[in-house]
Amino acid sequence: MMRLIPFNCILCIVLCSCVIPNSNHVEPEYHLLTDKSVDHNGSLHLPSISFHVREVSIPPYLDDHRIVRRQSGTSINYLENHRWGEPISEGISRVVGLNLSTLLGSLAYSSYPSRSRLGALYEVEISIIRFEKTENSYVNISAVVEIFHHNNLQVQFKINEQIPAPGKKSSIEIFEMSEGLSVVSSKIAKSIHQLPLSQCLQVEVEDFEVNEMPLDKLLTLLNHELGIDASKYSKRMEIIRLSSDFDSNNMPLISLKVVDKSLFDIIKLVNQKSSTVLKFSSSGIVFHEIP
Repeated sequence: MMRLIPFNCILCIVLCSCVIPNSNHVEPEYHLLTDKSVDHNGSLHLPSISFHVREVSIPPYLDDHRIVRRQSGTSINYLENHRWGEPISEGISRVVGLNLSTLLGSLAYSSYPSRSRLGALYEVEISIIRFEKTENSYVNISAVVEIFHHNNLQVQFKINEQIPAPGKKSSIEIFEMSEGLSVVSSKIAKSIHQLPLSQCLQVEVEDFEVNEMPLDKLLTLLNHELGIDASKYSKRMEIIRLSSDFDSNNMPLISLKVVDKSLFDIIKLVNQKSSTVLKFSSSGIVFHEIP
């Protein structure tokens, strides 16, 4: 008499006889850009400054979780097993913000996706053109940088940098990409530091007093506080100046007494007392008549 083999036993025998192949799945390695700027001598320090790094614009081919390498001028390769641990645009904004904080010696900053600090003096906008390792073992970073003061463009410049990245290790590649952002950050910090507004922030005035002084003569005095002898330059060379179309017959008289203020604070007080419009640019701080 035959005995029936239970179904469960049959199933077990069948499964055990099957050969299960080894998995070919490789867990991706995730990478982060990191801040690298080092403040060696404090030469760019502006501790009273505040700034915001806006959302970074990147080309569509970089907007991917996979790390990109450029094989030639028209060919790219996506690394499936090496990916970004955060959106690359946010990583660039975060790292540039950290670098600028170190270089400028200021903690009054924010970077995208955080909102801009209320009353931030500067906003930095970066448009990435290229940012990847190339076939000749260099990290190539190309970008356009714009610096704004209250949404008014102060300076615009383009950056092209090549950072050596020998070997095939992705860790070296990411390290040198971070180094490239450090170079970019240094150029941004220097540009911010050289702006007239920043220069005026650095000048501390212990005691300043004028009585019923015409605005044009007062601005000449303020240029002296900045270390400029206005008598040696034409009007267009003065950092703090009147607009070229300012009506000399309508020159306001200013009385002012301040103690322990920055030159920037004094300029704002003069602006209020003279009922003028103040405009900042990379070439100067200009008082305009109200239209």
